[in-house]
Amino acid sequence: AIIHDTGSLPPLSLAFDDMDEEDESNPLGPMGESLDEAMEMLAEHVVESGLSPFVAPALQAMELQRQGEHKAAIAAYENALSKGLKHPALKMNLGGLYALLDEPKEALKHLGDAVNQDRLKSGALHAIGRAYYLLGDHAKGAEHLIESLRQVDMILAYSVDEVEQLDKVYDGLSSALGGRTKEVLSSVNERFLNLLTGTDWKVRISDTRRHLDETLRDEGGEGMVDLLVAKGGHQLAEAVGSIDRYIRQGLYTLAIDEAHYTVEKSPFYLPVHVRMAEVMMKEGRIRQAINKYNTVARAYLVRDEHDRAASILGMVLEMAPLDVDVRMNLIELLESQERTNEALDQYIALAETYQQLGDFDRANQTYVASERLARRIDAPVERLVQIKQYIADISQMRLNTRQAQRVYEEILEIQPENERALRAIIDIYYAQGNNVEAIKRLDKLLSVFARQHKIKEIASLLEGLVRSNPQDTALRARMASIYRKMGQKDRAIEQLDALGELQLDAGLTRDAANTIRQIIGMNPDRVEDYKRLLSQLNG
Repeated sequence: AIIHDTGSLPPLSLAFDDMDEEDESNPLGPMGESLDEAMEMLAEHVVESGLSPFVAPALQAMELQRQGEHKAAIAAYENALSKGLKHPALKMNLGGLYALLDEPKEALKHLGDAVNQDRLKSGALHAIGRAYYLLGDHAKGAEHLIESLRQVDMILAYSVDEVEQLDKVYDGLSSALGGRTKEVLSSVNERFLNLLTGTDWKVRISDTRRHLDETLRDEGGEGMVDLLVAKGGHQLAEAVGSIDRYIRQGLYTLAIDEAHYTVEKSPFYLPVHVRMAEVMMKEGRIRQAINKYNTVARAYLVRDEHDRAASILGMVLEMAPLDVDVRMNLIELLESQERTNEALDQYIALAETYQQLGDFDRANQTYVASERLARRIDAPVERLVQIKQYIADISQMRLNTRQAQRVYEEILEIQPENERALRAIIDIYYAQGNNVEAIKRLDKLLSVFARQHKIKEIASLLEGLVRSNPQDTALRARMASIYRKMGQKDRAIEQLDALGELQLDAGLTRDAANTIRQIIGMNPDRVEDYKRLLSQLNG
């Protein structure tokens, strides 16, 4: 069957014989498994107790329990208890058997001790919850049944992250049920008790919790309660659980068939539509998946569930980052919610999209709009600089050097030591033939590098600039100085030699003489030649 119909509160079988020993899960749920565990624990304890007076009635009680003779087993357990047997496993068996016989008051007398034993906790909570349900105390019933579900789910969890997530779900559920009417709590408890029985209860608990998690995120605590009490709510949870299992197993045809069937029954239940889109993605039907996600997002918008709509649009953009329309819809949504920092991120991403598509005009316009928004929301300086850098990059790509220069100057007004802006504006000034301004900005950048002890970066920068501007004497002088500091004597002499020639060619005799003195002071191989040249210059 596609839908798992559990009906109303399930009867609890009074015989253990009917259980298939090969089944992984006891059909009585956590209570049944704890009864099995308690039998083992009690047997070990009794065997170790030697000739104690409670041994004989305890052994008799366990045998009667195995045979399904629960009333007789209870009498034998009570006899063992009166003769001094004190053990949580005994209390679990007594309380559990009373619960199976629908004697809730007697069950509650014993189960409190079993809750404190980790190996019995989930089943004891299950039995206590059922007892309170039968007594009509639905608030306490819900409290204990939720804790039983939590304990089971924690054992089944795959990771610490999953444990943290399920805690949020069950905490949210407990909070959402606070102050509810007796009728609502009764319906919820029936749902819990159905969930905690059957041969596949472990699978259904995990699936239902994931479904509740999604509902909590989408619709809040109210949505979770509505799902639990609504007619057919358990059927939707079962259907979604089946779809999820098919997806995990790679059975996409079965998953989509189940989804279509569920949509026919509940056409406005959006989590199923989300799963249909997920299957389409896994099957490679990208465009269909995107269209489906868009439809779901619009539906959430109509319901004023803006957070969920934004989440769906974000998923679409991860799959189709160049989809301009989707990104613009997301920006509009984020701005309507005054989520301005996220909107700024999406503006920048939209501009990058235009840039990748080769639409530089729209890219530039969008970056400018991003800058306006960044100023309006008083975004961090780093964010504003980042946007300006993008604008400058586009200006340079379009050979609009004047605009690029203006933007870089604006960046340096905000961040005077911005390395990228300094490097770019140095090149711009050299390209304009404005060597004086270029050297001013170069010295600024060199001082930044020097404070950070970036000697190699300084050398690399100067070498590149010297290659591009071989006639610049200021560059040669700085290049020679850094080589001397690095202990590279020959390279330093080479730069000073070239510098001296440039100075002589320019008629700067005194400067050339000073440069030659520096060379002589480094004791080069042809030191006599340099001395003769210096004499000629001085003569």
